[in-house]
Amino acid sequence: MPNVALSRKFKKKLLLWGIGDLLPNQLKPVETKDVDISFEGDTVEQEKNGESWGANKKHRTTDKVKITGKVAFAGSGTAGTAPAYRDLFLMAGHSETVAAGTVTYTPESTDSSFCLFFFLLDGQFHIGKKAQAEIKLSANSGELGYWEFEISMVGGIIPIAKPADLVTLIKGYQTPKAVNFANTPVFKLGAKDYAMKTFSHTTGNEVTSLDMVNHQSSMISDRKPMVTIAVGAPQLSEINLYQKAWDGDEMPLVIEHGTVAGHKIKLNYPAVAIDIPKATDMDGALGYEIECSVMQSASNPPYTITFS
Repeated sequence: MPNVALSRKFKKKLLLWGIGDLLPNQLKPVETKDVDISFEGDTVEQEKNGESWGANKKHRTTDKVKITGKVAFAGSGTAGTAPAYRDLFLMAGHSETVAAGTVTYTPESTDSSFCLFFFLLDGQFHIGKKAQAEIKLSANSGELGYWEFEISMVGGIIPIAKPADLVTLIKGYQTPKAVNFANTPVFKLGAKDYAMKTFSHTTGNEVTSLDMVNHQSSMISDRKPMVTIAVGAPQLSEINLYQKAWDGDEMPLVIEHGTVAGHKIKLNYPAVAIDIPKATDMDGALGYEIECSVMQSASNPPYTITFS
């Protein structure tokens, strides 16, 4: 009687990424949370006429993978040094500017950087190419903040043997600080301080994957950044946000998290247009939930993300 060997099914998932055409040992392992990997290629049936019954053969026609997950909202630990997850901003269509004590990411509409991807799924390694991303930040009071990502790529469905020199030890990631009164010193809308309950930022990238003759890639084809906030309602005599929304006024918005050099992160929006606020209960206090369209002009980018 045969005794057939089985492979171990690993519950852990591991992502490794790097910008450009790199060798496997040049990819960096990523510290992630809640990773989900789905194979999303297209399939067609080969239909044939005839008098006999039977199933049609199915053919896989495109090789596409989508990965979602989270990376902790934290700095690099050293002012002027990019965070360990910097490639996430690059594959989401941002440029990187390094200056004395700061690293700034700015969305751009020119050709974006492509990422090479290795991922471990069920104990088997896969490789994806030409990856690009959509990013969302959730930073709510009393919680740890996370960058949530959705990465689209071509290739990766068929597993490969693990490269002998692949580096799988995760390095460089810092322990995040909760978003709260002590750790998040600045939140302003229209140059006014507000009590902030929730904050959500999305790049609004529309990413499509292309798999055709002589071409495979993922591509950012559109971007509509959006911010959603829940804040304590100010007195109407002080400022009427309903009127601001009705009039279509644009206002700056800024949030700064972290108080120590190397752990500071600032998201700055020169101009947002708010929608009509929706009243909400903030643990007994009156609050407003507000959607903010992030505006762009010829002289200003829609936003910047600065680590310092």
